[in-house]
Amino acid sequence: MHKSKYYNKTKLDFLGKGPIYRSLFDNGSVYLFHHASGFAGAKVSLNILAGSMFETTSQHGVAHILEHLIFKEIKTNLIQEMELIGAEVNAYTYKESMCFEMSCLASKLDLLLTKFLDIFLELEFSDEQFEKEKKVVIQELKEDMDDFETQGMEYLFQKNFGNALGHPIGGSVAHIKKFSIVDIKRFYRKYFRPERIILTVVSGEDKFCFSDRFNHIMHRRFGVSKQKPFRLKASNRVSKLNHIVSKQKKKMESAILLFSFNGPSLNATSYYDYLALDELLFEGMSSLLFKKLREEDALVYGLGSSINSFGASGSYIMIFNTQNKHISKIKSSIKEVFSAVIKDGVCPKKIENIKTRLLDAWELMFDSLDERVDFLIDDEVYLLDSMRMIDVKQKIEQVSLKNIQNILKNIYLKNDYSQLHLLQHRG
Repeated sequence: MHKSKYYNKTKLDFLGKGPIYRSLFDNGSVYLFHHASGFAGAKVSLNILAGSMFETTSQHGVAHILEHLIFKEIKTNLIQEMELIGAEVNAYTYKESMCFEMSCLASKLDLLLTKFLDIFLELEFSDEQFEKEKKVVIQELKEDMDDFETQGMEYLFQKNFGNALGHPIGGSVAHIKKFSIVDIKRFYRKYFRPERIILTVVSGEDKFCFSDRFNHIMHRRFGVSKQKPFRLKASNRVSKLNHIVSKQKKKMESAILLFSFNGPSLNATSYYDYLALDELLFEGMSSLLFKKLREEDALVYGLGSSINSFGASGSYIMIFNTQNKHISKIKSSIKEVFSAVIKDGVCPKKIENIKTRLLDAWELMFDSLDERVDFLIDDEVYLLDSMRMIDVKQKIEQVSLKNIQNILKNIYLKNDYSQLHLLQHRG
């Protein structure tokens, strides 16, 4: 009924972190199992390629409310049973996928995993539960409206990207109010399909293998079919975004200045150059923008950044918390920092230190079960072909000051970027 094999064994065996098995079933679903030697716990992730990017305009927010409704039970109390045994369950919806997670002791995984799948592979809720959950989601959306930094990020996404990635994951209050049970079930039937489902288990115990049982549950739930896995191939590109300049007045305690630059997709050749640039500009008290804007000029009290990489596109967002009167000075100071890097560069030792930190961070990620799960999922979902440690080292070693300077030239000197000013407004 299924084929089992080592899944690119050299990826984690190269680090001595234990074997990875991949089971591909006839219906297109995939089960990944990794033995994380030395860990007492286990982490389970059920990923469905059914994120907000698959919604039509009239469906904005349907994936998010579906995520909420998947937790509902009518005939059973499986979540309560799992929690009493010691499991922690969580879920989130993102642009490209929906994920249901469970953490527990590895010794309890055999007892818990069937219950976990019985909950999150079924959709069972009452009319009353549906109406109540709509109210919960609407309250969540209204609370998000008070987070102006998040709203600024959402606004940039809406303006920079097309409809698929641009609209908010949570949708809008108007959309949520209009949704019917038919709308929810239609989306569920279309996207909760075996070929879009990936079950990933990382466990401290190696005696546990769930492929046969998972295969049985999938056939019981979806019937017998023959499908190829649906995947999101990661492209090698830096996105050309739609850029804007906007000023908005908000009733808040301070101003927020946001910039959005063209950014790398997950498999872009320049991905690690962007990571190095971000380290140079933002990471730690020795970063260039912290030293300039916080320590020298005292223009900001908070600053941050976000590299948002997807399968086919990406963006690089910078955020500065300040006051209205400082915005023009901040823009001048940022230009000064960028121009100095482009013209004069930085100390070669600093670039080497940044590369070392990136390598350290990559190795440290394997100290976390969560990070190991994410590693396996990203490799499976995006069909990445260079995730071995030796490949990552080679890519980081190829990072250079020249590459960083070229990125700054492309994203800044060409004036091809978005500016969003959220201005403090009292009144």
